[in-house]
Amino acid sequence: MERNRLNIDLFIERNLKKYPLSTSVDIYKLIFQACNLTGHIISSDSYNYLLNEYHDSFNLSLHKELYEFIDSDVVRVNLESFSFDLIELFNIVRKSSLVKLNKDFYKLLEAYGLRKMDGIPHHSDIYREKYRPSYRVCYLDYLPITYRIYKLNKFIADQIDEGPLVIAVEGLPFSGKSAIAGRIPDATIIDTTNQDLYMIRELLETIEVGKSYSYKSRFGILEDTKRGIWKDIVIVQGRGCYLPFLRKYYSYMVYIVSDEDTMNKRNINGEDIDKDILDYYRSYDFINKADILI
Repeated sequence: MERNRLNIDLFIERNLKKYPLSTSVDIYKLIFQACNLTGHIISSDSYNYLLNEYHDSFNLSLHKELYEFIDSDVVRVNLESFSFDLIELFNIVRKSSLVKLNKDFYKLLEAYGLRKMDGIPHHSDIYREKYRPSYRVCYLDYLPITYRIYKLNKFIADQIDEGPLVIAVEGLPFSGKSAIAGRIPDATIIDTTNQDLYMIRELLETIEVGKSYSYKSRFGILEDTKRGIWKDIVIVQGRGCYLPFLRKYYSYMVYIVSDEDTMNKRNINGEDIDKDILDYYRSYDFINKADILI
């Protein structure tokens, strides 16, 4: 059965905007990896290749993100930006090589006017010369949350001089928004879940760094008052926090990538997901309009 997942063409479009000199070979490689991950078995020699390539990547200075999405469940981890345990990464790649994805490779090739090639092609000469690709392909489910938190922290650090920085952290229900946003140090966190979003709008009108704030928080029949001090970084996360009437308050929008298949798998208590919320996520192109994908 076909997965209830995001369309890969959204990610291809984002990649082409980021790497406009991509050729048909580079698009083919992206589709191949999105459907087949590494496309080959990882051998005992693969770690040495990874180690050597990692050391070679020290000479690169293209400032790529830690990882980039090529589909909703597949990423490229860029070695030039990698600062975690290399053995852990190798084990993630090894496990990823064993994953079988239910995607129609030939249908995707046909959609882009491409034909099946023998083996796994290298990137085009112009792509290699301009973008210096040095990465490993990983299955998103195996990516540690620390990678995602690091990527968000790095993005914030690159923008913080603009302060105060107000960021919407969006994503489908059960995508991990609160777990990731809650790990950002020295930030004011506003959770919109189960809140009156018009009340959230009134709250955002009051942002003034160093001043106190308070708002009523509800969870079921329980009500509590949340209090705090506005900091230089304000993160608003929760379902619907990027609805049109709230967008003007944000400096940036971060999107936590997931798909409805993953959402349903994580919804272990069988929570009813509001149809309007799902329509909202389906109707807005978060993949291409987000400032960064986490």
